[in-house]
Amino acid sequence: MATRVNLDRQGRARSVSYIRSTDDGKQHEEEQAAALIILSCYSIETPRLLLNSAQAGHPDGLANSSGLVGKGLMVHPAHSVYGRFSEMVYQYKAPPTLAISQDFYETDPANDYLRGYTIEPIGTFPIGFARQAAASLGLWGERLRHFMLDYNHYAGWGIVGECLPADGNTITLEPDERDQYGLPIARVTFSWGDNDRKLIKAGIEKQRQILEAAGAEVTWVTEDTAHLLGACRMGSDPRQSVVDQWCRSWDVPNLFICDGSVFVTSAAVNPSLTIEAIAARTADYITRQAHSDLFQTQERRNFHPLPSAVSSRQTVRSIVLGCFASTLCFTPGQARPYLLATNRRYVRRL
Repeated sequence: MATRVNLDRQGRARSVSYIRSTDDGKQHEEEQAAALIILSCYSIETPRLLLNSAQAGHPDGLANSSGLVGKGLMVHPAHSVYGRFSEMVYQYKAPPTLAISQDFYETDPANDYLRGYTIEPIGTFPIGFARQAAASLGLWGERLRHFMLDYNHYAGWGIVGECLPADGNTITLEPDERDQYGLPIARVTFSWGDNDRKLIKAGIEKQRQILEAAGAEVTWVTEDTAHLLGACRMGSDPRQSVVDQWCRSWDVPNLFICDGSVFVTSAAVNPSLTIEAIAARTADYITRQAHSDLFQTQERRNFHPLPSAVSSRQTVRSIVLGCFASTLCFTPGQARPYLLATNRRYVRRL
């Protein structure tokens, strides 16, 4: 469990403190040094780790001279509409989504809201379908069982809507509650804005129209969300962002943030490929800077020389992509040039 990023006397990231649990159930506080640290804990735990890393010179948390760490949290509205067809349509054959419509993606001056949404078939499997029916229609027991006999007659559409960023949607530290490691937990504050509510309403109505035009009888609407984004935004001005265009912290030169928290807007699509593209771009930058002052630290004598592999673009890409794609762990030992903190549960030497 990564608990804190530590700086040296020059203000550079020096190490990550973490708690390691052993097989006997005991917890051990340890520290892993690194010349470069990449945070990839996503939109709740990345700002939480930064805020929990407050120290001399950074009283409000690391990388937070702008005051924007934890601000601008976004989430995709993912409301869905289900309809019943007289014939069997076998919705379980839909996943993964094979077709989408982005006809309503861009801002339309005729609408009373900005931006738009993607529509896609959702093809819910039986257990998930039963769970949604129980929650949305109040069905249970024999009534739910009877309803599920018609499962193959149902089909649904879902939206991925673009939520606009708002500084009032935040990740902060909860002062009165701590986790099992003694750290303040994250307090998530989020609500839809007026534009979000109008967009959601329009998306639901459009899905209803599509189902009815196809001959279905619309049965119910499910409110849902997906994909947390933002809270450590990227930008070109250190006064208005947390990281630069390379995901490099404005305040700590050898500290990078590489996950969905750097998004400035949410768009209206699944963010995975965009995160991968940003990670690959960041990896290319690190490759180019590998032997520059990016890696120079006050205690450089404690580090191994940079491996020749660091010159390999593909190797560094794999390192950075691994930040958000994997669950990482390690056996403590000597310091290595890279340290990833991911999912806040593990750290890894590379």
